[in-house]
Amino acid sequence: SDLATSWSSQTSGTLVNLNGVYFIDALNGWAVGNSGKILHTTNAGGTWTAQTSGTGAHLLSVYFVDTLNGWVAGDDGVILKTVNGGSSWSSVSSGTTSVLFGLDFADTNTGWVVGTSGTIRHYDATPPTVSLVSPTTASAGSATTLSVTYSDTSGVVYCSMYWSTGVLVGAMTLSAPGGTSGTATISHTFPSAGTYKMGASCGD
Repeated sequence: SDLATSWSSQTSGTLVNLNGVYFIDALNGWAVGNSGKILHTTNAGGTWTAQTSGTGAHLLSVYFVDTLNGWVAGDDGVILKTVNGGSSWSSVSSGTTSVLFGLDFADTNTGWVVGTSGTIRHYDATPPTVSLVSPTTASAGSATTLSVTYSDTSGVVYCSMYWSTGVLVGAMTLSAPGGTSGTATISHTFPSAGTYKMGASCGD
């Protein structure tokens, strides 16, 4: 049979060049193109609706891991991210100004993008591993140093200490800012002696 008859025309609603397309299932897809153009369909391309990208850069590639979480890449190292199916897009620093032609993700936290001059960039948003807070007991009226250990493949740039209720105690001092592992400490004066439940979070 003639395979050409398997293709039929759809109306995009735009005249700009479209450079990339991705469908997460048989109905939901996105197309990207020049001048920051992003189009979305929920009916297999029967109709396409423009989304606001917030950039005028030529967009060359698009990838979604589900109907909510997706990324777009293009000229000048531009990478955009959405967590709501494209209702809004935010810029993500790629660390390069190379033209980015393609991207792929293993999950919402891990991805890769490729571009000109052999460019490959790796995205890792996996939360850092943080140990339990030590010590858990304190004396009244004297400063107590609380510490945690942390590790993360992308490097940790901040840690914060919290009460068990979620109220912030303060920012912690890192032993190796930007390093993949280390210790974070904070000095705090407790109002009374006892055992306290504390928590900490770190980020890259």
